[in-house]
Amino acid sequence: AGTTVKLTIKRNGSVLTIDVARAKISLKAVSGSIHKNTKLGIITITSFSRGVAQSFLDTVNSLVAQGARGLVIDLRNNPGGFLDEVVSMLNNYVPKGSKILSTKYGDKSTEMVFSTGPGNLADIKTTILVNRGTASASEIFAGVLQDYGMAKIIGAQTFGKGTVQQLLNYGDGSSFKVTIAKWLTANDMDIEKVGITPDIKIADDETTTLTDEVLEKGLQEILNEL
Repeated sequence: AGTTVKLTIKRNGSVLTIDVARAKISLKAVSGSIHKNTKLGIITITSFSRGVAQSFLDTVNSLVAQGARGLVIDLRNNPGGFLDEVVSMLNNYVPKGSKILSTKYGDKSTEMVFSTGPGNLADIKTTILVNRGTASASEIFAGVLQDYGMAKIIGAQTFGKGTVQQLLNYGDGSSFKVTIAKWLTANDMDIEKVGITPDIKIADDETTTLTDEVLEKGLQEILNEL
């Protein structure tokens, strides 16, 4: 950070030289706002990186303090991340002692994960926005809340990554990522290469439009229940 790198770029037949200053960039994985017309909270989660569970809870509490009557959680193009982070987030929804998910290993053994509570967000009206870029930990979050009927899923069929990887590091500095298990939602749904089927399907349109149809539907579904 603080040093400069010189980039030589060939574009449309001409060559450009650009000096770029290196810097440490902190990407905010969780952001929230109040929708001015509906007074509903909108939370966008771009990945399940370290600290996301606490950032999510802090954002929810802030929006509720501002008068949010419900939450739209946008997981579109969220590729996933750490399993323990999404489990911590689901502890805020799923009642203590209830099953969150299970993992099945190659030796046929099964490990179940149960909520440790407090389930403090279970009564907040919630919709979740997804698309084909919603994968892995994002699918766990959406799928478990769908299983418990705590959120309506809106958008396009998700990616379908239902496996668990482990990163092995070696003394020479190399590493190897290996698939060690398959995870299933609370209702034992296997989403590998299938994905989460939305409650309300809206095509995953990559074109730019003036109206975010998926977001508008997410807001409307909450308003219909208030």
